[in-house]
Amino acid sequence: MTTFIAARSGFERVLLGAALLVLAPQASSADGPLVIEEKALSVEIDGHATALSAMVVRQAGVAGRQPLAIVAHGSPRDPDARATFDVRAMLPTARDLAHRGWLVVLFLRRGFGSSQGPFAEGYSCAQPDYRKALATAAREIEAVRAAMERRSDVDATRVLGVGVSVGGAAMLAWASTEPKGVVGIVSLSGGTGAMKPGSNCDEEALVSAIGSYGVRSRIPTLWLYAENDTFFDPRMVKRMHAAYAQAGGVAEMHIFGRLNEDGHELWKRFDGNLLWLPALDRFLRTHGLPTWEAEPLERIAKRLRGPARDVFRTYLAAPTEKAFAVSGDRSLARFWSQVGDLEVARRESLAACERDSGGNCEILVEDFIAGVAK
Repeated sequence: MTTFIAARSGFERVLLGAALLVLAPQASSADGPLVIEEKALSVEIDGHATALSAMVVRQAGVAGRQPLAIVAHGSPRDPDARATFDVRAMLPTARDLAHRGWLVVLFLRRGFGSSQGPFAEGYSCAQPDYRKALATAAREIEAVRAAMERRSDVDATRVLGVGVSVGGAAMLAWASTEPKGVVGIVSLSGGTGAMKPGSNCDEEALVSAIGSYGVRSRIPTLWLYAENDTFFDPRMVKRMHAAYAQAGGVAEMHIFGRLNEDGHELWKRFDGNLLWLPALDRFLRTHGLPTWEAEPLERIAKRLRGPARDVFRTYLAAPTEKAFAVSGDRSLARFWSQVGDLEVARRESLAACERDSGGNCEILVEDFIAGVAK
């Protein structure tokens, strides 16, 4: 039976049917309250110095050390597409994590985009060696962790691993090596070997490999999938999860309903974000890890009336950058979300609110910062 995340009262409920949602296209200008560093990251892999294409995203103006989130990408079915990978494609996910209090590093593994070194994760689909391939990716994740722990603004005792597709499976492999400081793993549509829709090079080998990671890790993990994932369907996902859990691994799993398009893109689609980001927040809170502070936003909700309160709940589940505008009587609200420029979110949410209410509106929340307007 497919597991659906239950609707909840309070501030993590996802209301997909809210009619007042306003969504803007992706933008890429100013970065608002975040600092973004884009440069090669020097790491050591198998005894060799290697420069990986990388980006660090963190909150501005934070004193001291911040917990570290490492984000690992997937791998395309077409080998030629590896050269086209751009680390900035994962920037929206990095923003979402940074606004939850994490210093985030994005990076491309060897053989992808402009990172140095040959692709080293390959295997024959006729006889796939998933364990070797994922161990290779895991060594690169560890190399990034080791490089980042040397930064003076990183708290290396609290490290979160977030992986997409092959990156998610690689995060599980990495966790099984008992890496220093790792407090949680998030696998989004995780797996490998799906060279064609609806099939796997060797499903038994994949289930076995994932199960072996559960033997050696007790790090809390969160597994997130959509029902219409064309790479890893619910039946296969449940087999992987069962093997991992039965081996002793700690794994919370959610298989959400169908997305409007391929559910494998759960991590980057807006309708997918409305599902997995609240699940992430619950996971982080359960394990005492940083995320947005609920109490100031509860006070905001109490000031809202009727439909505006429902829109606010959807706003909280939505990806950043975002801004929430409300009418003078607090009954109508609009928000603009998933843009790269906070100023665009402010302007467009206010314009939509004033257009639809016929009066003046104000910004009450930007991202998760309450009390923007008096």
